[in-house]
Amino acid sequence: MKTSPGEYPLVVTAKSRRTSDSYQFDTEAVCVPLVSSTGHGNAALHRVHYQSGRFALANLLVALIPRDPYICNARYLYFFLQAQKDYLLVPLMQGTANVSLKVHDIAQVEVPLPPIVEQHRIVAKIESLAAKIDQARQLRQAIRTDMDSLLVAMAHRNDLTDDEKLAQGWKRVALGEVLTQVFDPVEVEPGKEYPHFGIYSFAKGLFKKAPLSGDEIKASKLYRVREGQFIYGRLNAYEGAFAIIGKDYDQHHVSNEFPAFACVTDRILPEFMLAYFSTPVVWEAIKRKVTGIGGGAGNRRIRLKEDVLLSDEIWLPPIRWQQKIKTTTEQLAIAKQDRESAGLQLDALLPAILDRAFRGEL
Repeated sequence: MKTSPGEYPLVVTAKSRRTSDSYQFDTEAVCVPLVSSTGHGNAALHRVHYQSGRFALANLLVALIPRDPYICNARYLYFFLQAQKDYLLVPLMQGTANVSLKVHDIAQVEVPLPPIVEQHRIVAKIESLAAKIDQARQLRQAIRTDMDSLLVAMAHRNDLTDDEKLAQGWKRVALGEVLTQVFDPVEVEPGKEYPHFGIYSFAKGLFKKAPLSGDEIKASKLYRVREGQFIYGRLNAYEGAFAIIGKDYDQHHVSNEFPAFACVTDRILPEFMLAYFSTPVVWEAIKRKVTGIGGGAGNRRIRLKEDVLLSDEIWLPPIRWQQKIKTTTEQLAIAKQDRESAGLQLDALLPAILDRAFRGEL
């Protein structure tokens, strides 16, 4: 953490690299974490790393460097250890609170080395299949982006002029005409638990958190939310912390940092609201309305005016068009669930490929 950033990759225990202004190695190496990936007395190793060229190495890892590249291919060693780490490395981890590996123990691990030509063949086959998996992941991400863009386009219809919108039944309205900020205060009681949640940035929805204990809550009250309400987080509204309360979050609790709104549903639907607020164009407009910014770097806090949404005027489409947005939202939600399932299958493919490779089945 004290390393000054720079031009060289810094291999750390996490999947992503950091950077360094200096390097210790100029070679190919397999970098193995020396500490458990989960801690708390558990022996676990999420990953090993392959790195080449000039790079720096965090002091929680060891670099395994083949002495002779004509005997041991570094990429082969990487794929082998990634496939076999739970059987060859994890059992060597020792300790109670801080579970770790010893370099001496790693040095005793035996690795089967076929002829170098066969190592190259196995590496080439694995990399070819891994590239196809990456292509599939990129395609999934592109589809998701297109899905989100479709809803935004339906909510804003920037392809229409103002006159064309008026002709098709769109109206300019202040959100205060069609939204009502709701307050359902709950007095905090010691010993009681309160289910709550967080809001992802970039309009990616809600996520569950561990229940809050009344003994730990400093505020005297929380606010209960209901299914179908539209909600945002003041802390991250400038980067799209907007969502709809689904049935899984009905009657959960939030602080006053999360204003919730009920829609006048014969005029505006929650699905339209979410689609409308799912674009950086709107986030930037909100950012310009802030009354103050505080907090340290990485925790920029934006305080919004209480009526920041209710005073805004927007183009509101007729309810029949909003119903189309709702139907499309529901259809895309089903498609996203299917893609998530496909994503899990993709994540399982590479380990399966590695397993087959080192059982001689590739």
